[in-house]
This record gives sequence, structure tokens and C-alpha cells, in this order.
Amino acid sequence: MKLLLDTNVWSYIADDAQALPKLLGARRRNMEFLVSPASVAEARGLSDAKLRKHLLAVMTHSAWKRLMAETYLESEEIKQALQAARPDWAIDGDQKDFKRFRHYFLRSKGGFWDAARDDVTLPVTDESLREQSENALARQEVRNIRDRFKNGAQTGATDHLQKNMVDVEPPLFEARSIEYWRLESAHVLRNELCVYASPYRECLDCFLNVEAMLTDTAGFNHVWFSEVRPEQLKRQWLRSSMNYLQRWHKPTDGSPADSQLASHLIDADYFVTADKNFAKCIKKIHTEAPFTTAKPLKISAGKKGIEELVAFAEQSRPL
Repeated sequence: MKLLLDTNVWSYIADDAQALPKLLGARRRNMEFLVSPASVAEARGLSDAKLRKHLLAVMTHSAWKRLMAETYLESEEIKQALQAARPDWAIDGDQKDFKRFRHYFLRSKGGFWDAARDDVTLPVTDESLREQSENALARQEVRNIRDRFKNGAQTGATDHLQKNMVDVEPPLFEARSIEYWRLESAHVLRNELCVYASPYRECLDCFLNVEAMLTDTAGFNHVWFSEVRPEQLKRQWLRSSMNYLQRWHKPTDGSPADSQLASHLIDADYFVTADKNFAKCIKKIHTEAPFTTAKPLKISAGKKGIEELVAFAEQSRPL
């Protein structure tokens, strides 16, 4: 059984001296614990150096199943879906940057996980500066969305996610309305592909003719808005659905990271969190997604929550 842990759960594990050996014992028996780069990146942002280093040492333990960056996994889905829909967009370009990005997360030594464990200060690059700016903008956007909706009608919070539609007008698309996830994900992807430093572009522009896609607006919209299926772009559906559901919950600095983690809900059987609102969102996604996703496992905060997690692991059936 695969359990993906929220960042707050990793913090409880780091705070409890007995938690790590207990979870390692559960892993040996019947559990696989997943850690995402998004959670590690969030931990690297902690200002308390002692706390940060200890938490990172726990999160980067070799016993856990290390996931690839959600950017890479999302790009793989996008590549396959668009190459199938428009073979003429497929190219065989220079994969140097793509392989460098992939190897950074896969390598056993000297890559992402070692740099995080050793708390290595990341070099300042155009990409890192953009990432800092994008994270700040993402946090502000969560608050802006919440402000726009908190005083309005709340009926949308109960809408079935597969029936969540957005009205559009020509020339954007010939249909009067399209699914919300399609419009939001298309907007994000287009913006990312316009930036050379974007990891999405690094992962895609050696496989897809990005310039042709960006200039053929009508063709791209038709493919994205009507041809590709949610089952082909599961991670786009998940991330957009989480963004939508966050409208009706109080935003936090971790809200953008929650959307990143949502991309991994197809990688696990359970998602473990102490955040009740996050758990509610994951439950709704699990119930209404057009494909199988992780179930939420809501635990208490602190040491009690770790005891609940260990108890769940011990009573579950072996892998």
C-alpha cells in the first residue's frame, strides 16, 4: 500500500524521536511511504536552519519512495497526449536540457535529494529567481481567488467536478462552455511555454514544436478543449480541480504546494494529512474524479497523528 504524506505530517515525524523507527518498521512490513519534491521544496523554505536541516534529513531518508517532480510527470502526460492528437507537432529535438532536468531528480548522488539533505544553498539563476517570483504570485493569487468568492454564492462548492463548466465566447472556442480544468490548465501551460526558463518548456520543447503550438491558437484550443480526454491528462485535471476547490477554503502559504501535491494523487493509495480542509478537497476529488485517485487519511496533529498513522499501517493488509 502506498501512502503519500503531506508536508505537515513530515513535520510531525521530525518532531517525534520515536516516529521514524516506527514508520521504518511499518515500511518493512507492508507500507511504502512516498515523498514528493514539492514537499521537500516547501521544507527548504523554512527560515529556522536547525529545524529545516532536521526536517530535510527525515524527508530525504533513503527508505522512502522518492517521486519525480510533478512538472516532469505532468509534462510526460502532456507530451503523450499532444503527440497522439497532433503527430505533426512532434519533433526530435536536442534532449540535453530535458535529460539534465530528469537526471537531477533520478540520480542517486549529487542530485535534488542530496542537495536537500545537505541543505545546499541553491545557485541564483534566471529559473530560481522566476520560481521565487512565481511562488509569491501563486500565494497572492490564492488569496485573490478567495476574496472574489468568499462573499459570493457558495453553490459552486457542491458542484460535481466532472460537471464544472466555464462559459466562453468566440473566438476562444466554438462551444459556449467548456470544462473548467481545460481552460485553467491551458492558460497555465501557455504561460509556461512562453518562458524559456520554465521546467515545463525544458521537458517539452525537444519533443513538441512549441512555436507551432503557440502560434496555432485555434488548433491548440480545439485539441485541448475538446479532443484530449481527462484520462490522458490526469495530473492537469487534478491540479486544476484542487485550485478550484481552494476557492472555498481559507488560503495559507501552503496552498500553492497543495495544488502541486494534488498532481500526485494518482501515485498513491492514500494521502495522509492533518489539514481538515485539504482532506475534504481530496475526498471530493477521490469521489468525483473520472479515474482512480488516492483516498484521504485524515490524522490528528502532532504525536497523536503519528500514532494514528502507525496504527493504520499495522492493521492494513501486506503489499
